[in-house]
Amino acid sequence: ATTYYLAVTAINAKEESPKSKEKSATTLPNPPSAPVLNTVVGGNHQATLNWSAVTGAARYKIYFRSSAENFGRIVFTDNVTMHIVKLLKSGTTYYFKISAVNTGGESPKSNEKSALTLPRPPHIHSAVGGINQVALTWDAVPSAKSYKIYYGTSPQVYTTPVDVGNVTQHTILGLGGNTKYYFAV
Repeated sequence: ATTYYLAVTAINAKEESPKSKEKSATTLPNPPSAPVLNTVVGGNHQATLNWSAVTGAARYKIYFRSSAENFGRIVFTDNVTMHIVKLLKSGTTYYFKISAVNTGGESPKSNEKSALTLPRPPHIHSAVGGINQVALTWDAVPSAKSYKIYYGTSPQVYTTPVDVGNVTQHTILGLGGNTKYYFAV
């Protein structure tokens, strides 16, 4: 960006007038160069993006879509190099690109990165106690490849989880008799 100072004169057939009162104007800077999107990490209904700073950027635009959409969703950020995009669907792959923006315009879009958000937790339908065992059933979670059962004798204090594969029911054997257990899948 460059500032210019301007004045105007009028010319007739013989002479030139005094200069007008001076005014200034500043040209716009060139748009910034494209940023580099370094990482995208999926989380619980969100994705965390990190990118390299671009000289001359005033802010950044984040473009994202799920695999079934075009890049139509946009989030604006301040002049930062990390942002968390929230309110995403569970167990969904999202694709991201970013651009840098200043008063001169918008840069080309960055490289594309994707992230899979965490699946939603399963809902346990039943936990039925038997002799030294408990039979559990839960609902299937879209995109889940397997399930882990956590259990213990105190709320939210669990032993080593049991990986049961891609099933929606399992019986835990070898439990203590007449003991209350707490479960999470």
